[in-house]
Amino acid sequence: MTRWTKASLLAASALVALGACTQSSRTIGMSQGKYRDIHAREVTAELKLSPTNAQDSLGEAERMAVDYFADAYKAEGSGPIMIGYPGASPWQSATEARAVLLAAGISPSGVVDAPGRTEAGTEPLVLTYQTYEAVVNDCPAMNEVKFDNTKSNSPLPSFGCSVSINLAAMIADPTDLIGEQTIDPADATRRAIVFEKYRNGEPTGAEREASGAISQAIGQ
Repeated sequence: MTRWTKASLLAASALVALGACTQSSRTIGMSQGKYRDIHAREVTAELKLSPTNAQDSLGEAERMAVDYFADAYKAEGSGPIMIGYPGASPWQSATEARAVLLAAGISPSGVVDAPGRTEAGTEPLVLTYQTYEAVVNDCPAMNEVKFDNTKSNSPLPSFGCSVSINLAAMIADPTDLIGEQTIDPADATRRAIVFEKYRNGEPTGAEREASGAISQAIGQ
């Protein structure tokens, strides 16, 4: 075997060894806990009302629906509430919907008219606002996963989905996933009390009373 052949074999062996050590981006992502990241996705909340012409007024049930819509907006809304209607002039029902929103505590600048490009027709009155929901990308439906495919040790496409989806459902405010959030101001009064207790050598935590009593419900 020539010296050149030996060098070639050694180089080939080194490449094979390096190839065996390489991992796919998917495998690396799994090891780093980033395989099923939770993201905030912008969605549109929509309320359609039944008036179909400019002279129609809102019914009692529709006023209640607008009021509930305002509560949902205050809890999760982003940007203004848009009141959409066909034509260029506000409908009677649009004016009434605005009044209900303002009475529910929405600021006047938070309610914007969105006149249509066409003349008034039979389209309904539509209220919308933007919000966010926590989602996990690329998670297939369970009926799409072939659980009997065990030809390799590769993880199933649904690997990590259940945990991430459950965590996403627990997020109260998906906007917390968008950038850094502001911190509430500190309680200066409470901080001064804790510092004073620390200087005096007193316990700074809340006192707890331990009880050895057994609940009366046990054994009943």
